[in-house]
Amino acid sequence: VMDGLAAYVRDLDPGACPPAPVQPIRMESVMDDATRAMRAAGAAMAHKDAPTAILMVASARTQLGLIHERFSAPALGHERAALRGADLDLASIQNALRAGDGGAALRLALWPGQAAALTRTLQARESKSLFDPAMLAAAVRAR
Repeated sequence: VMDGLAAYVRDLDPGACPPAPVQPIRMESVMDDATRAMRAAGAAMAHKDAPTAILMVASARTQLGLIHERFSAPALGHERAALRGADLDLASIQNALRAGDGGAALRLALWPGQAAALTRTLQARESKSLFDPAMLAAAVRAR
């Protein structure tokens, strides 16, 4: 089986797949990933699968961290504080899940609304962040 798999991989032709156009990473798509992770956490809790729910909340927190690092300009302190607050909320949900707190499921269900409000806050200043391709290029050149 391994020989057949190795032969298959050796015969793959990168030219068979046209290059995909490069799209800039948008804050909203990263926030959508966080929201999907939180919905998955809620679904896991509906199946009484707390370990999976905890992992999915950790995934959502990672997405918030990715957004936070691109909102690095000093002028974006309010937005960074909002992201830190959201992360603390998610950390609290993780702790509630670990403790078996029945209220955690409700908090998971409320996340999409909180995420939508946070997204609106961040979108208003996204052009000042490293999500903006020109800002990102300038930051890279400055290094």
